[in-house]
Amino acid sequence: ELNRQTQHLVISNEKEKNYTAKSKEKRILEIKAKSIPIGRMSEDEQRLTVYRLLFNINAITGWQMPEEEIADILIEQLQTKIIESYPFLNPHEITFAFRNNSVKEYGKNFNLYTFDEVILPYIEKRKQAEYEIQKELKKLPSTQRQNNNKR
Repeated sequence: ELNRQTQHLVISNEKEKNYTAKSKEKRILEIKAKSIPIGRMSEDEQRLTVYRLLFNINAITGWQMPEEEIADILIEQLQTKIIESYPFLNPHEITFAFRNNSVKEYGKNFNLYTFDEVILPYIEKRKQAEYEIQKELKKLPSTQRQNNNKR
């Protein structure tokens, strides 16, 4: 009897982990669709978005905000970094990545290296979520797949 209960717990835990993984994948894709990528914004919108991102990231991480003249340089460099390396991300994805990352110690100040440490694992999770959803769609009958693709 104990062995059967243990087996049931193991199966339940596996189902819960699978469900949790699926819901995380779905959440990542919902956030991806929430707003336009930064690379498709005008230069003024990009700058304002990066400015807001810096404050959101500060609130999440506790990084000290630099003095105004250094903050302008940081905003410029972060904007350039995002446009060069991550133009396909939107601001919601970036804040989500910082809220849900695995970086243990941020340090005291923001820098582009630590930005990469947070964003790169998020991009991998995003790719995995897209792959898993595509895999699930391929399992559907073709008529149902066409209906899902129209959404």
